Amino acid sequence: MKQIATFYIKQVLLLGTAGFLIFQIMAWFQVGWFWASDAFQAWLLSLIIVSIFLAFVCFPILWLSSKFGIGKWSIILSAVSGPVVVIICVVIISNRQPSLYNYFIWPANMHLIFSIVGLLFGLSYFKGKNA
Repeated sequence: MKQIATFYIKQVLLLGTAGFLIFQIMAWFQVGWFWASDAFQAWLLSLIIVSIFLAFVCFPILWLSSKFGIGKWSIILSAVSGPVVVIICVVIISNRQPSLYNYFIWPANMHLIFSIVGLLFGLSYFKGKNA
């Protein structure tokens, strides 16, 4: 149990920081670099969001796929789970009308970031499991 908790905390710190930096680089191309005084709070918020994503979406997908014997598809499923979660959050949180632009193009950065986070978590999960 201690190994699972250690693995999860390491993944949240690494992938949350990577997601935060990827978001900053993508935002830099659009509006300029983010050097605000609340950068630390934004980083902590990204860690919270990534920890919720990993705990409630990616880990159950990887665990269930390994239990049902579809391990080779689970990494792809964890990468696809990122955009699915982004679409669900846009539907629940925002007041935007359903359209291709509002669900796919407007949050394209978030789709890419959560796909990368899901893919990297899937790869590290199976690497640690098989090591």
